Amino acid sequence: MIRDRGKIKWTAMMLPEHKDLINKMYDRIYHKVEKPFLSEDRLAEFDKIVHEAYVNKKQLKFSVYENKRITEISGEIVKINYHKKSLIINSDDGFKEIKTNSIIEINLTV
Repeated sequence: MIRDRGKIKWTAMMLPEHKDLINKMYDRIYHKVEKPFLSEDRLAEFDKIVHEAYVNKKQLKFSVYENKRITEISGEIVKINYHKKSLIINSDDGFKEIKTNSIIEINLTV
């Protein structure tokens, strides 16, 4: 009886360079990206936009970095939690909590 070891039989032939290349290809195929660097000026601008939108009850569009992906969330800020460093957003899908350090872009929506 022949026993097939599946993927295990190929691992001995894999070099670390091959694994790195396969991981990079996987990330590219599934649109995984590295978190962009944000300057202090950009963060101060985000802070100003968030406070203005919170006071005036305006809709915002957030680009959020989570799990090596960028997702977009639109909605109105319901609460700013300074202790947890997060925002509670009322979006079309219900309430969502966004960590402030995961925000990479904020735009006002009309």
